[in-house]
Amino acid sequence: MLRPVVASLMLLVLAVTGVSIAALQEEGAQAIDPAPPVPREDVFFTGEVLAPSGNVIEFSVLFMPRGETEWDGALTIGAQGIIDEPVHVETFDQQILQFRWEPNSLHESQFPVWLVRFTEVDASGLPSKAEGKFVQSGNVIDLTMQRRNAPVGGQRLRPQHPVAPYPYQVEDVVFESEETGVFLSGTLTIPEGEGPFPAMFLVSGSGPQDRDSLIFGHRPFLVWADEWTRRGIAVLRYDDRGHGRSQGDLRTATTFSFARDAVGAHRFLAQRPEVDASRIGVFGHSEGAIVAAFLQGRVESACYVLACGPAVSGLDVSALQATDIHRRNNMPDEIVDDFDQKNRAALRAARDSAPREELVQYMIDALDVVMSPDLPERETALQDAAQLHANQLAIPWVRTWLNLDPTTAYTRLDAPTLAIFGELDTQVPPEHNLVAMRTALRDAPADDTTVEVFPQLNHLLQPAESGKVDEYLDIETTIDPDAIEFVSAWIAQRLAATPE
Repeated sequence: MLRPVVASLMLLVLAVTGVSIAALQEEGAQAIDPAPPVPREDVFFTGEVLAPSGNVIEFSVLFMPRGETEWDGALTIGAQGIIDEPVHVETFDQQILQFRWEPNSLHESQFPVWLVRFTEVDASGLPSKAEGKFVQSGNVIDLTMQRRNAPVGGQRLRPQHPVAPYPYQVEDVVFESEETGVFLSGTLTIPEGEGPFPAMFLVSGSGPQDRDSLIFGHRPFLVWADEWTRRGIAVLRYDDRGHGRSQGDLRTATTFSFARDAVGAHRFLAQRPEVDASRIGVFGHSEGAIVAAFLQGRVESACYVLACGPAVSGLDVSALQATDIHRRNNMPDEIVDDFDQKNRAALRAARDSAPREELVQYMIDALDVVMSPDLPERETALQDAAQLHANQLAIPWVRTWLNLDPTTAYTRLDAPTLAIFGELDTQVPPEHNLVAMRTALRDAPADDTTVEVFPQLNHLLQPAESGKVDEYLDIETTIDPDAIEFVSAWIAQRLAATPE
């Protein structure tokens, strides 16, 4: 996945009402004290927030039990490209749910908080419906939530998910990044039989990802690893730095940090006795495709698979994402075009490390174009939103991303390379990236390059209707079978692995 560099106004700009969280908690208190606990199983909710602009913000959140009393949560706001973001669960019982999201771009005083009171609880003790408040920076707005009958996430088995026992070895491993002192945790799958075997490792897209690249209950990296290992290829997949069981600080990480981690993954595989060090390839998805290309000249890769990877600048990708959000909200083209021009000016300023006060003014100019003129306390809301966006533009990953031109890395690749796209990808649309990718690989020293566009597939390579993020949840297929076969056969041929 690609994280949005500048989030939509819909979530961040709210009407000021002065209601406090403490007051909401008091309002939500019931006669049950203490409230009974919620059964220890995955619980999945979908919900809606009605923004002052009139836009309905749809979100989903998956709660997963941790230990005997605590809960983990994963928040998704599909229309804004926010996917499975970790949330901190403060209270979750049969009476009240309170959780907060802590994005790196915000000060802790600005963390969004959800506080709801359950209005229905079924006979098993699982809450079914809720209503409550979304709170940020003292601003409050109503929300509703409803439990989905089929929880999606940690424990759901999608049809393509493999189940044990596996016809290969599975080993939990730890290896060191090229960056000294950063240790990453992963899973290595090794074919049965006598090695050494060819190997692949997988590099995820932006945002915190676990080793399976879990998203909406899908585990695409698990599916890829299972397929390739059954074909005689050892496969390493790992938790991103600062996520899961891996070390490192995700808040200060950049694309170059993830490249150092990938170097460590390659070197780890090369040292394993079960692996043929001359036959190690890399698969990178989304931003991970750029990371994979950064390995050229640092390790000896036998092949590169660039899946749904951007081939235009990071600034262009981010600008296109921002305008796409507003177009999908049916904003007139002339307004979106004006916003695009001013938003690009803000992104260029951030790319060039402009002072924060300049970033705030650039964002005021851009957001003023798309903010509803009827928004209560509009000037205050505009200033607050500009401050929040300026904070985000100043974080290390964003400034690095805005300076990236991935084609400079792609043109250096000297090993067999496969670049694939989904025709309906709305995050890395082929219409913006395909020509640039073909041109870069044509100019690369590699004499074996292939660029393929799969019809009717989205950014995750799922069969889709529109390709929008909000479809991911309801698609049962994790990866299109034709895409799996095409990519796997290509890899097996380049690594001379044994066909299944």
